[in-house]
Amino acid sequence: MWYADLHLIMPNTATSQDSCPTEPRHRRFIDNIVRDEFIETEIVKGFVGRRLRANRVLHRTVERTNSVAGIDHTLVYHMGGGRAERFSGRKNTGTSSKFRTSTLMPAHQEAAWLLPDGVDVLHLYIDDDDLKHFAASEYGFDDNRLEMRDQMAVDDPFMQHLAPLVLHELQSDLPQTHLMLDGFDAVIAGHMLRAYSNMSDIVVEAEARERNYRDMNAVNAARDMLMDRLDENLTAKEIAKELDIEPYRLMRLFKREVGLSIHQFVMQKRVAYVCDQLKNSNTTLVDIAYDAGFSNQPHMSTAYSKFMGISPGRHRKVLRS
Repeated sequence: MWYADLHLIMPNTATSQDSCPTEPRHRRFIDNIVRDEFIETEIVKGFVGRRLRANRVLHRTVERTNSVAGIDHTLVYHMGGGRAERFSGRKNTGTSSKFRTSTLMPAHQEAAWLLPDGVDVLHLYIDDDDLKHFAASEYGFDDNRLEMRDQMAVDDPFMQHLAPLVLHELQSDLPQTHLMLDGFDAVIAGHMLRAYSNMSDIVVEAEARERNYRDMNAVNAARDMLMDRLDENLTAKEIAKELDIEPYRLMRLFKREVGLSIHQFVMQKRVAYVCDQLKNSNTTLVDIAYDAGFSNQPHMSTAYSKFMGISPGRHRKVLRS
């Protein structure tokens, strides 16, 4: 079995069209591993983006492998192989043998590893300075207060869904796949902060506010669209497509915020329109029905009677009398 390390990128290796600088700003974590005859390594695939770095490297150790503290926060996803043991001095600080679990190794922390049977993992690396800048710009978090939690072999549903996609993209040499991986940096940085830092609560609250803001915008946009196009038979699917939102999500949000389903809202507004026309014009009931978006006059009469308790024709007579 092998150890698949997604960061073994040498300083002068460029693996994307954006390519990293020929001389990195800092020494990377894996660059400082103490290498000896007990380490077996085979570089498979790599990616270097503006903020995110990822490699797939098959790697195995027979004895413990020491590493010097680096500047990268490392998110590890255990895909297969045997057990991985981590040490600090002589003390075992964690063991991972369960597949589909994740480990967060904070920057500036020395460690030693024993991988006797080899393991298959995905590593995603983000520079400590980059993560602090992201935390400050996105969530207004003080750089000096940010701390990443050292966690090993935890269940992480987010990584269980993301890791296969990242691995799939790593296998492609197409430029657009590199752009996609580069676009993952904010997603992964946000996840690191949300799940593995001391600012988890702040991130969750900020993201909840952002979701509520987007949700209200979607509901308001849907309501405006329905009012502007009341004479059309817009479906939730058509509205959702124009607003770039999932139809069932839009329907749930609309019901929650407005208190009516989209269909009920449309019927209510159409009936209100008919009522205004009955008061203020001599337009025929047939024309009023079509202008309001009803398929015909009987359709309008049924809906109007349901809402108002009286037919539109009789209501017009009452209003005129």
